[in-house]
Amino acid sequence: MDLPELVYGDEKAFKDARTLLDEIFCSTSPYIKQLCQLGETVKQAIQGLEPILSQFTEPICAECPTGCCVNSHAFPDFEDLIFFKSIGLPWQYYDMTRPEHGTCQFLSHSGCKLLRIQRSYRCTWYFCDSLLFKFEKNNRRDFHIFNAKSSSLAIKRNGLVNYFKHYFAKFK
Repeated sequence: MDLPELVYGDEKAFKDARTLLDEIFCSTSPYIKQLCQLGETVKQAIQGLEPILSQFTEPICAECPTGCCVNSHAFPDFEDLIFFKSIGLPWQYYDMTRPEHGTCQFLSHSGCKLLRIQRSYRCTWYFCDSLLFKFEKNNRRDFHIFNAKSSSLAIKRNGLVNYFKHYFAKFK
């Protein structure tokens, strides 16, 4: 089953997706309880990676001249919205009048204004080649731990999304 596709700038589709998820998650079905439990495991996996990510990315990303933090990367896809809703996050406002490839609206001088669990998966887990090279070269042990935890996170997130797809097919 295909999930709705969200594209930066399409405010109607974004609003419709949030409304749909609000309707689904207001159910008292045991499916929703399970989705929320799965969401919590994803949240814990992200929080488990936070110390490694912050320690390594903050000094490198702060000096980055390329500006890979752009509005379209921060914009969530439907899978992100499933995760956000499953852990009870309030809907985030995205100013889609800003240029798609312009500097991200959440980027400040000290980094991202959003907590890692509030960020799109694409945004949080994108690492340029330079960053990965420096990370692996300078922190080999942490790099291997990071890879293992990232793989575990991806499996948990896929589990959440697949469970949602199963439930969503019944919701329709």
